[in-house]
Amino acid sequence: MLAALGYGDNLTVDGRMGPATAAAITAFQRAEGLNPSGRLTPATMERLRLRMPTTAVRTDPVVQHAQEWLKLLGYDVSVADGVMGPETVRAISRFQGDENLRRTGTITPETYERMRARAQEVTSIPRENPFIEEAQRLLIAAGYDPGTPDGMEGARTAAAMRAFQEAEGLRVTGTLTLETLNALRGEDNSATEIMDFWSLQRAQTLLRELGYFAGAADGVLGPATATAIARFQGANGLVTTGTLTVETYNLLEDQRAAHRNTVQSLAMQYWEHQFADFPVDVIYEGEPAPLNETGHPMMAEADPMDLHAQYESPPTFAGHYVVLQVNLLSGVAPLSIIVDVKTGETVGAISSTYGVEFRPDSRLIVADPINTPDVVEEVERGLRVRPSYYVMSEEGTLTELRGGT
Repeated sequence: MLAALGYGDNLTVDGRMGPATAAAITAFQRAEGLNPSGRLTPATMERLRLRMPTTAVRTDPVVQHAQEWLKLLGYDVSVADGVMGPETVRAISRFQGDENLRRTGTITPETYERMRARAQEVTSIPRENPFIEEAQRLLIAAGYDPGTPDGMEGARTAAAMRAFQEAEGLRVTGTLTLETLNALRGEDNSATEIMDFWSLQRAQTLLRELGYFAGAADGVLGPATATAIARFQGANGLVTTGTLTVETYNLLEDQRAAHRNTVQSLAMQYWEHQFADFPVDVIYEGEPAPLNETGHPMMAEADPMDLHAQYESPPTFAGHYVVLQVNLLSGVAPLSIIVDVKTGETVGAISSTYGVEFRPDSRLIVADPINTPDVVEEVERGLRVRPSYYVMSEEGTLTELRGGT
C-alpha cells in the first residue's frame, strides 16, 4: 500500500519491518496528521486502506447518520454522503477525543450512541434521512407496513425492517443496513462490503471459532483481520478481497453453525473447566502502557507490526491482559504471550499445538481447545487431544490446572 501511494521509492515489499518501511510509515503518518511513530498502528492501517484507490464507492446509511450528527455538532464534514472517507475518519476521531472515548476513527456502538445523544441535546427537531424514506417506500411496495414514508426511524419502520430482513435471510438488526437497502432495491448483495463495527466484530468472533483468526474481536478491519478474511475466502473458493463481503459473512455464519454442532458434542467429552467458573468483574478501559518488546525472549523473533497490532486493542483476557499470538519468523510453532496492558510487561507464556482460547471476562485460558477444525479432525480420526487449563490469579500469577481426560 505504501509503495502504491508513493511512499518509499526504494521500498521492498518483503513483509518485514525494516528501516525503509518504518521511514515510509512515518512519512505517511505525518502527511495524514497521525502520530509519526513509524509503527503500523490500527489507525494507520485503516487510513492506508482508505487512501488506496477504489473502483466503487458504496453508501452506508450508518455512516450517513454519523456524518449528519457530526455536521450538526460542528465537526468538519463537508457532505453527509454515507462514504467513510478520510474527512469522516478525522471527524470521528476528533469527536471521540472530545468525548474521552477510545480514538479508533471508526463508528463503534459507544461512539454511535454518544453522537446520537449529543445531537439530540443540540436540537429536538428530528432530521429526515433520504435513505430511510427510500427504504420505507420500498418496504411498502414489498407488502410491509413501515408507516408513513417520512424518513424517520420509528418503531413501525424498525418492525417492518426486521420482518423484511427475516424473510430475506439477512442479518436481523431492525435498522437500515447497506445490505438491507441493496436487497430492497433488488441489487446483488454478494459483493457488498460490510464495514459497520457490529458485523466486523461478529465476523472476527466467527473467524476465531473456525481457526482463522487469533486476535481480539475489536470491530476494526486491521491487518490481522484482513489476512484472516482473505485466508477464509481463499479456503472456500470465494474472491479473495480481504474485506468482509456479504457473501463472506453469510458463509462464515453457515460454517460456524455446522462446526458448532460438532464442537459442542466433542467438547462435552473433554472439557473439565468452564470460563464462567473464573469470572472477572471489571475490564480495564484505559489506554495500554507502552509494550516492553524485551519482555519475552521470543518477541525478538516476532514480526513487530503484528505484535503491536495485537497489543494495541482492548483487553482480551482476565480483565487487563492481552494474549499475543506470536508467529515466529524462524518457523517455530506459535507461542501465546500474556501481557498486562496496565504495565506493558509480560507475565506468562503458553506453548500449544492448536492455539489457545480465552475471554476478556474470565481468568481461565485453555490451550489446545477442541474448537478449531484441525482439532476436530484429529479427534474424529480417533486421536486423543488433551486440553490444558491455566488460571490467572488476582495477583497476576499464571497457574496450570489439571486438565484432559
